[in-house]
Amino acid sequence: MITWFLATSFGKTIFQNWHWLRWVLIAVLLLVIGITLVKCFKPKAKLNEVEIQRGEQAIKEGNDKELNEIITNSVITEKIADEVVAVSDERYEQIKKETEAEWKNANREQLQAEFDRRK
Repeated sequence: MITWFLATSFGKTIFQNWHWLRWVLIAVLLLVIGITLVKCFKPKAKLNEVEIQRGEQAIKEGNDKELNEIITNSVITEKIADEVVAVSDERYEQIKKETEAEWKNANREQLQAEFDRRK
Protein backbone atom coordinates (compact mmCIF):
# COMPACT_ATOMS: atom_id res chain seq x y z
CA MET A 1 0.00 0.00 0.00
CA ILE A 2 2.83 2.41 0.85
CA THR A 3 4.66 1.41 -2.29
CA TRP A 4 1.52 1.93 -4.37
CA PHE A 5 1.04 5.40 -2.82
CA LEU A 6 4.63 6.38 -3.54
CA ALA A 7 4.42 5.04 -7.07
CA THR A 8 1.21 6.86 -7.87
CA SER A 9 2.24 10.06 -6.09
CA PHE A 10 5.55 10.54 -7.88
CA GLY A 11 4.36 9.39 -11.25
CA LYS A 12 4.90 6.33 -13.37
CA THR A 13 8.02 7.71 -14.99
CA ILE A 14 10.06 7.36 -11.80
CA PHE A 15 8.39 4.20 -10.54
CA GLN A 16 7.33 2.40 -13.67
CA ASN A 17 7.60 -0.90 -11.88
CA TRP A 18 6.87 -0.04 -8.25
CA HIS A 19 7.08 -3.61 -6.96
CA TRP A 20 10.86 -3.28 -6.43
CA LEU A 21 10.21 -0.46 -3.95
CA ARG A 22 8.57 -2.94 -1.59
CA TRP A 23 11.85 -4.86 -1.30
CA VAL A 24 13.81 -1.66 -0.76
CA LEU A 25 11.49 -0.65 2.08
CA ILE A 26 11.77 -4.11 3.64
CA ALA A 27 15.57 -3.96 3.41
CA VAL A 28 15.67 -0.51 5.03
CA LEU A 29 13.33 -1.68 7.79
CA LEU A 30 15.48 -4.74 8.47
CA LEU A 31 18.59 -2.56 8.51
CA VAL A 32 17.04 -0.20 11.05
CA ILE A 33 15.94 -3.13 13.23
CA GLY A 34 19.41 -4.69 12.99
CA ILE A 35 21.20 -1.48 13.98
CA THR A 36 18.80 -1.01 16.88
CA LEU A 37 19.39 -4.55 18.15
CA VAL A 38 23.16 -4.19 17.90
CA LYS A 39 23.06 -0.99 19.95
CA CYS A 40 20.76 -2.58 22.54
CA PHE A 41 22.95 -5.61 23.15
CA LYS A 42 26.31 -3.89 22.96
CA PRO A 43 28.03 -4.31 26.33
CA LYS A 44 28.34 -1.06 28.19
CA ALA A 45 31.68 0.08 29.50
CA LYS A 46 32.01 -0.44 33.22
CA LEU A 47 34.95 1.89 33.84
CA ASN A 48 35.58 5.36 32.51
CA GLU A 49 38.96 6.52 31.21
CA VAL A 50 40.07 8.06 34.51
CA GLU A 51 39.30 4.86 36.41
CA ILE A 52 41.11 2.77 33.80
CA GLN A 53 44.21 4.97 34.08
CA ARG A 54 44.08 4.87 37.88
CA GLY A 55 43.66 1.09 37.76
CA GLU A 56 46.55 0.56 35.38
CA GLN A 57 48.75 2.76 37.57
CA ALA A 58 47.65 0.78 40.64
CA ILE A 59 48.54 -2.48 38.88
CA LYS A 60 52.00 -1.14 37.98
CA GLU A 61 52.59 0.01 41.55
CA GLY A 62 51.08 -3.13 43.09
CA ASN A 63 48.54 -1.00 44.98
CA ASP A 64 45.80 -3.54 45.72
CA LYS A 65 43.91 -1.10 47.95
CA GLU A 66 43.47 1.41 45.11
CA LEU A 67 42.48 -1.34 42.66
CA ASN A 68 40.00 -2.73 45.19
CA GLU A 69 38.48 0.75 45.61
CA ILE A 70 38.10 1.19 41.84
CA ILE A 71 36.39 -2.18 41.44
CA THR A 72 34.16 -1.58 44.46
CA ASN A 73 33.04 1.79 43.11
CA SER A 74 32.39 0.25 39.71
CA VAL A 75 30.28 -2.54 41.19
CA ILE A 76 28.34 -0.03 43.29
CA THR A 77 27.66 2.13 40.24
CA GLU A 78 26.58 -0.91 38.23
CA LYS A 79 24.22 -2.15 40.93
CA ILE A 80 22.71 1.28 41.45
CA ALA A 81 22.22 1.70 37.69
CA ASP A 82 20.43 -1.66 37.58
CA GLU A 83 17.93 -0.58 40.20
CA VAL A 84 14.71 0.72 38.72
CA VAL A 85 13.69 2.89 41.65
CA ALA A 86 15.70 5.72 43.15
CA VAL A 87 18.27 4.47 45.63
CA SER A 88 18.25 5.99 49.07
CA ASP A 89 21.36 6.62 51.14
CA GLU A 90 20.58 3.53 53.23
CA ARG A 91 20.45 1.34 50.13
CA TYR A 92 23.71 2.87 48.92
CA GLU A 93 25.41 2.06 52.21
CA GLN A 94 23.99 -1.46 52.12
CA ILE A 95 25.29 -2.04 48.59
CA LYS A 96 28.66 -0.55 49.56
CA LYS A 97 29.01 -2.88 52.57
CA GLU A 98 28.03 -5.93 50.50
CA THR A 99 30.48 -5.03 47.76
CA GLU A 100 33.36 -4.23 50.10
CA ALA A 101 32.79 -7.54 51.90
CA GLU A 102 32.73 -9.37 48.57
CA TRP A 103 36.06 -7.91 47.40
CA LYS A 104 37.79 -7.53 50.76
CA ASN A 105 39.77 -10.77 50.60
CA ALA A 106 40.44 -10.78 46.86
CA ASN A 107 44.05 -11.39 45.87
CA ARG A 108 45.96 -9.41 43.24
CA GLU A 109 45.19 -11.87 40.42
CA GLN A 110 41.46 -11.72 41.12
CA LEU A 111 41.53 -7.93 41.28
CA GLN A 112 43.49 -7.66 38.03
CA ALA A 113 41.17 -10.13 36.30
CA GLU A 114 38.11 -8.17 37.42
CA PHE A 115 39.70 -4.88 36.41
CA ASP A 116 40.51 -6.23 32.93
CA ARG A 117 36.97 -7.56 32.59
CA ARG A 118 35.54 -4.13 33.41
CA LYS A 119 37.75 -2.19 30.95
